[in-house]
Amino acid sequence: MMIPHSRPAISEEDISNVVNNLRSGLVAYGDEVARFEQDLSEYVGVVGGIATNSGTNALFLALKALEVGCGDEIIIPSYVCVSVLHAIKYTGASPILVDIEPASYNIDPRSIAERITNSTRAIVVPHLFGAAADLDGLSRFNVPIIEDCAQAIGAEYKGGKLGSYGLLSTFSFKATKLMTTGHGGMVVTNSRKMLRKLRELSKYDQLDKYLLSYNYRLTDFQAAMGRSQLKRLGDFIALRRQIAKTYSEVFRAMGYPVQHPAGSVFFRYVVEVDHCEAYLKSMKSHGISCEKPVYKPLHRYLDQRDNFPNTERAMRRAVSIPIYPSLSDDEVAYICSAIERVWGSDTTREKR
Repeated sequence: MMIPHSRPAISEEDISNVVNNLRSGLVAYGDEVARFEQDLSEYVGVVGGIATNSGTNALFLALKALEVGCGDEIIIPSYVCVSVLHAIKYTGASPILVDIEPASYNIDPRSIAERITNSTRAIVVPHLFGAAADLDGLSRFNVPIIEDCAQAIGAEYKGGKLGSYGLLSTFSFKATKLMTTGHGGMVVTNSRKMLRKLRELSKYDQLDKYLLSYNYRLTDFQAAMGRSQLKRLGDFIALRRQIAKTYSEVFRAMGYPVQHPAGSVFFRYVVEVDHCEAYLKSMKSHGISCEKPVYKPLHRYLDQRDNFPNTERAMRRAVSIPIYPSLSDDEVAYICSAIERVWGSDTTREKR
């Protein structure tokens, strides 16, 4: 039996809430979605948001609210999920790729300084693997920041929730994320002007005059799931942090100096090794599915020859070990024993 790399944590209460909504017959966009939007906005600490059918479309709507289009440039890290690239391409804007910081894997402000131009309309800032990016360092560019919190809902930066710092912020509720609605997402903002634009972009029927808008809304039965999951998010994060602590104790006992950003909610537990592929194969032989945390950097998709040394290092060396609330104690213990066998057998590794 293979322990999967990711697995949602679905409770009987989640199921009951969805079933109750289905029985009501009010399953499209309605009051339950509105309550979910309010609940998450209050949790993050912003004035409001729009729930969407995916995190990708949440980011697309954020860009459209900024009136991004052809001729505009959007700065993003190369080391990120390809869905960020999709959202930018949908608008017709040009993605400008930059490198990451080696320790946090987050976007590097120093790399941005070399690429910013008069055509830069926004910086998309993924908080990768559950830890906050350097928002202070990024704010000095005086360019709108869109926080991508797909992997970091619940994490904080200087006492505030991630998602409350950017002009706009997006979330993903895909099955593999920190909380889930199956598929789904949300874009939130603390700007009433931006919120009004988001609502205009999302209202696709019963308009007094024609406005180009998008049928991207979440459904009520998904929102019922989201509201239930949001109530348990604090417990999810606590469990992730406890599992991460357990893994780290095992690595340190073997003399492997793992370091993780303070305050991480541990969407991923990432370690670096020489010969990444060999470790993935070895863990799989023990019945544990580990993965590269980013499948392929964006500069490789776009065949860009620019220098992204930290991104390339992460691609060569980063391994993501299963970490999620639905792991049983026995599964965590088994993963720890496999870590001891696989990592403990390598005396030539480069220690990070």
